[in-house]
Amino acid sequence: MRLQFVNRTERSVARTALVPLIAVVLTLLVTAAAVIGAGANPLSAFHRIFVTPLTRRSSILEVLVSATPLIFTGTAVAIAFRAGYYSIGAEGQLLAGAMASTFVGVRVGSWPGPLAVIAVIVAGAIGGMLWAVVPALLRVRFGTDEVVTTLLLNPVATLVVSGLLNGPWRNTVTKYPESDPIAGNAHLPRLLERSRLHLGFILAVIVAIVSGLAIWKPVQLQELTALMGGFEIARRVHFFAMVGLVVFLVVHVAYALTVKGVLAPMVTGRSEASQ
Repeated sequence: MRLQFVNRTERSVARTALVPLIAVVLTLLVTAAAVIGAGANPLSAFHRIFVTPLTRRSSILEVLVSATPLIFTGTAVAIAFRAGYYSIGAEGQLLAGAMASTFVGVRVGSWPGPLAVIAVIVAGAIGGMLWAVVPALLRVRFGTDEVVTTLLLNPVATLVVSGLLNGPWRNTVTKYPESDPIAGNAHLPRLLERSRLHLGFILAVIVAIVSGLAIWKPVQLQELTALMGGFEIARRVHFFAMVGLVVFLVVHVAYALTVKGVLAPMVTGRSEASQ
């Protein structure tokens, strides 16, 4: 019997749905093997990772805060993949952007608020871009595989961050290995009191709407679809943005269910006392 590999001209819906599911299952299996190898119970570890953070209001909101930059990073990776640049260095680029934003953010305390916010965001974008430039140039000039170079630059970025926080960027007040805080006027507005959840999550909503329109009406809204980089990129951006929104909805409903007397007023618009 002869085996032959044939390129598919069309991707089936079942295959499209199964690929990420298989990836998740394999990731959990590999993680479980590592946990077992360390002499621990994988079920307890998964409970600690996936369930424990959703048991308190503060931890739920922190999950959303941490997820916000990851949603945009995942979107950026999808766009790069579509452009034919197979970057596995999203972690390093995220850290490079964070370093650039911190460098600017601690120095804009006297700037007008909107200008300070824009400066920090632009600095982060430039920092991440510059970190990806070296692998891109190596690919264009010498044909070096960017999968390898971007992957190898991830631990380099981690070491640079560690060196800065344990050296020149160490907090001047606490002396802990953390930077001085970003200037208050450079913070995005917070969405909830007594939390760090900020406007960045709303920006994910905007990305979801824009990409959704580009997918829904690619002919009528050709300019919008072109702005997103084409139909396929818009589809990927929409997918990652909607994942973030679903997570946001699920954790908020889960939190409402854990607090007595909250869910009913959310649905009816009236307090229990008035009912």
